[in-house]
Amino acid sequence: MYVAKFEAGFPEGNNDTTSKKSSQIYTQSVAYVGATEAGMTDISVQTARNWLDGIYGETEMKISYPVFQPLTYSMNYININDIYNICRAMNEKGNIYGFTISTSDTHLMKNSEWGMVSYLSYSKYGTNGQKIATNNANLNSGGSTRTVSTGKNGVDSAYGITGMTDGTTNGEETVVKIEEIRTLRGNTPTATGRMYAWNQKEGVVASSTRNVTGVYDLSGGIWERTASYVANNHNNLLINGKSMTYEKDILKTISTKYSMVYAHDSSIDDITKPITDENLNAASKANYQKNNIFGDAIKETSILGTSTNSWEDDYSIFSGLNSIFFSRGGSFGGKGRFSFNGDSGDSYFVIDFRAIVIPI
Repeated sequence: MYVAKFEAGFPEGNNDTTSKKSSQIYTQSVAYVGATEAGMTDISVQTARNWLDGIYGETEMKISYPVFQPLTYSMNYININDIYNICRAMNEKGNIYGFTISTSDTHLMKNSEWGMVSYLSYSKYGTNGQKIATNNANLNSGGSTRTVSTGKNGVDSAYGITGMTDGTTNGEETVVKIEEIRTLRGNTPTATGRMYAWNQKEGVVASSTRNVTGVYDLSGGIWERTASYVANNHNNLLINGKSMTYEKDILKTISTKYSMVYAHDSSIDDITKPITDENLNAASKANYQKNNIFGDAIKETSILGTSTNSWEDDYSIFSGLNSIFFSRGGSFGGKGRFSFNGDSGDSYFVIDFRAIVIPI
C-alpha cells in the first residue's frame, strides 16, 4: 500500500503538471467560501469555485486529476462525493499517473489507514513520540473579492500549501517564504515569519519520520476528509456523499473495502433535532461512546470526543447529526495527526484529501 506523500493539490498550482480533466464532474453548485474571498464578515455559501477553474456554479465541470506534490496549492472546494470519485478514478484510462485498473487500486484514505500512518509516525520508526511540526502556510485573497468567473486570474481561492512549515531562523539554509512560492498576483500571505519547505533542515520536522522519506501535511495544511461516516440517515449522506454512502437507494451501514461505517446512538443522534451546539456535542459524545472500533486513532487516542482531548492536545470531535463524515489532521490554525472532527461533506475552502494506491 502506498500513501500519498502530500495532501492533494491542484495541477498547475505552483507545479509543472499540466491540468488534465478526469471522467468525474463536480456535483455541488455551491461552496462554503472564506470571509475575505467572498467579501463578507464570516464564512458564507457562495457559487461553486476553485483555484483552477474559477467560479463555475452549476456549469458541468470535470474534475482535474489531483497532484500530490510539495509547495502546491491544496485542492480545496470539493465535496466528499467528488473526493471519493476522483480518488477511485485515478487508475482510469488516460490518467496522468500511469496507473491501470489491472495493476493498481486507488481510493480515498479511510480512518483505519489514517490511524495506521499516525501510529507508525508516532513510533520509533517515525518521530519517536515527538510532535509533527504544523504546516501553517496559507494564502488569503489580499482583502478583495473574486471578480472573474473563470480561470486563475484575480483573487484565487488557494488557502493551503503542501509540504511547508514554520520554524526558527537558520542561517545554514535558504529560507522559503510564502511570497517566493506563489505565482498569482493580488494575494498576500496570512502566515508571518519564516517558512520552510519539505526538504529543508527545518522543514523535515513536518514529516512523519522527521526526514524527507516521510509523509507530510498530517499536521496542518488543511483538514483531510476520509472515506468514513456515521450511518444516521441524515440527508447529507445522500446529498454530499452518495457515491460512497449509498448502493443505489440503500444506505450502506456496513464497512466496505473503500469506506468505514460507524454506528450511531439513535436516542441522542436524532436527525429530527435542530442543529445546535448543544445537540451536536451530545450526538458527538453519544456516537463516540457507541463505537468500539480500534486502529483508526480515534477512541484509543482520546478521552471524550467532544473537545481537544486527543493525544498531543489534538481535536477530538466525533461525527453526528448533520456532520456525519470525518476530517483528520487539523488545519493551518493548528493541531495535528491525532485530530478528528465531524464534517458535513460540503464543498469547503479549508478541507482537502489524500489518496491511497494499492498495487495489484
